[in-house]
Formats: sequence, C-alpha cells, structure tokens
Amino acid sequence: MRSSQIFQRLLTAYQASRSVDRDKIWTHELVKVPLSIATENGSLQSGNKSMLVDVPTTDVNCPPEIEIPKDEYSCLVIDGQGSVAAFGKAAVAKTFCDYADRFVHHIQMVGKRFDCIDVTFDQYKDTGTSIKDGSAKRSLA
Repeated sequence: MRSSQIFQRLLTAYQASRSVDRDKIWTHELVKVPLSIATENGSLQSGNKSMLVDVPTTDVNCPPEIEIPKDEYSCLVIDGQGSVAAFGKAAVAKTFCDYADRFVHHIQMVGKRFDCIDVTFDQYKDTGTSIKDGSAKRSLA
C-alpha cells in the first residue's frame, strides 16, 4: 500500500470522528525509506547535492567563524569522506600511514578550538544499499 493511501485512510478515519491516536501514529514510519532521497521501491533519487547547502542557507547570515564561550562544551562533527576529498593527495606522503598521519594532523588543526572532534564516514554493509550502487545501475540502463 502506498504511503499516500495510508495517509488518506488515516485522514478519513479522523474526519469521521473515529478514535485516532495521532501522537501514536506519528511515532511510526509510514514508508520504509525517506521519500526525500528515495522512491517507495528504494531507488535513490538523483539530484544536485550542492542544493543541500544552498537552499537551507539562503538569506541566512553565516559568519566565517563561530565564537565558542570558554565555559561551554563544544563538539565539531566532520564529514570524513568530504574531508578526505577536500584534503586531496598529500604530495609528500609515500605510504598510506604517512597520508593518515597528515590527515589526522589536518583534522586536529581544523578542530583545535573544540573539546571534541567526531569524524563520520558512511558504511554500507549490504550490497545494493550504497548510493554509488544505485548510481551505477542508472548509468548502465
């Protein structure tokens, strides 16, 4: 059953003055995937990722630096893969260990004002759940 049909049935029941516990209903997912990034069959939507920055920050004054009060705990969360891409190839790194040491130093310098630094990477344990897998299927079709 499509999510629009489920929603239609819930709305009809509510309008007919049937007992509907809305708070309980909204604690459950109506579809298996977030429709903002995937279709109901699980295929990923394609789009322009740069919009993810441009649209939410339109007309928002984003200062180049954020002042962190000394008495407050602060944490920096970094997109690991994005940082690796931005860091690029370390010209003087001869081994992966050299590269890793330089990358860690770079992250520590970026986050030196913070109490905590979290670097996150995506991990796809199941075949077919990677964004790249979905893109590859579309390009082969």
